[in-house]
Amino acid sequence: MLRFTSSPRGSGFDRISGAIACFLWFLVAGIVQENIGVGKRLLWWLGQRAVLIGGFVLTLNFLPQLGFMFLLLPLFPPLMGILSLVAGLLNRAWVYAIGSALFFGWLLAAGFPLSAYSL
Repeated sequence: MLRFTSSPRGSGFDRISGAIACFLWFLVAGIVQENIGVGKRLLWWLGQRAVLIGGFVLTLNFLPQLGFMFLLLPLFPPLMGILSLVAGLLNRAWVYAIGSALFFGWLLAAGFPLSAYSL
C-alpha cells in the first residue's frame, strides 16, 4: 500500500512510491510520443492535461481531505508541457519515463506537507 506522510521532510519511501505510481503513465506517454510531430505532441499534451485535471477532481470528490492539492493543480499543465518537450528532445521512452516519474513523484511527495495548511 502506498502511504504518504505529512511530515515536513517526507521520507525517501514517499518519493520512491510516488515515482513507482507515476512510472507506467510516463512510460506509455514516452512510447506514444516517440517519433511524432509537434502537432500530435500538442494534442497528447492537451489530452494528458484533461485526464490529469479530471482525475484530480474525481479524486477530490472521493477524498475531500486532499483539498490542498487544489494549490498544486495549476502547476500540473505547464509541468506536463515541459515534460512533453523533454520527451521530444530525448526521443527515448525509458529514459524519459524514469526521469519524469522520479521528478513527478518527488513533486507529489513534496506537496503533501501542504495538508497541514488545508483549506
